[in-house]
Amino acid sequence: MVENVYSELPAGFWHLMMNMPMWFQIGLVVGVIVLLFFIVKQGVTIVRGGSIGTKIGISIGKQGQEIERRVSPHQLCMHKQDITVLFHKSKELYKKKWTIENLEKIKEQIIYAEQKCDQIRQIFLKAYLSELERKKILELVDSVSYKSYNLCCLVVQEMLLDIIREAFKENHFGDKTPKDFDAYKEDKIEFLISKTTEFLNVVYFYQEDIKRSELYKLNQDIVPKAIKLMNDIFENARDVAIDDRLKIMACNEEMTKIQEEVI
Repeated sequence: MVENVYSELPAGFWHLMMNMPMWFQIGLVVGVIVLLFFIVKQGVTIVRGGSIGTKIGISIGKQGQEIERRVSPHQLCMHKQDITVLFHKSKELYKKKWTIENLEKIKEQIIYAEQKCDQIRQIFLKAYLSELERKKILELVDSVSYKSYNLCCLVVQEMLLDIIREAFKENHFGDKTPKDFDAYKEDKIEFLISKTTEFLNVVYFYQEDIKRSELYKLNQDIVPKAIKLMNDIFENARDVAIDDRLKIMACNEEMTKIQEEVI
């Protein structure tokens, strides 16, 4: 093919080249050799065709393989912009759904639980303070007994919250029937009360004014109040779980509509 191309060059061209200076001819020969080396190494296909005149096309590819320019089948699609918008909406809905399931729900549940656990601690402290007052302890709030017990209650509060957080991680409250949930709730509250007693036995170290046996009797009167607050914690967790499940269902419905539009 290359020889055919050269044969079509006019004779005047060769006569002109022969009359050129020797240095020019040598340079031209060297240039042609370099070009041929590049053609052989990289792979060049010379194509002739065309209905009017002569058309020469050159396709260069590594190791004789042509490089094809791939065009997306959707490049000229009239609905390309609509599909892009729908894809963006779908991505935002997946993000919203993930945020509800993994962040918003448990965050809302824990914030409420922290508030109620703090109320429980205040109830225990109030009862303890009343007992110190009954025993004629001076400087009640600044007394060693009160400060020590407040520290113990803070430790117990954090321990209880750890147990509640673990329960929230399961987070199947919205899937349980009312009967199953009530049974689950009663078991958890009973477990929390038992752990509260156990933790206090461990951390209650200062007993100069109120002995541990006295504290146990004192706390028995306020346990029903603590149980009510713990009940509120789990009831709220269930309400949040149900509300968020409805939000997730709404997201799923919107995603289904988007998929139907794309199809």
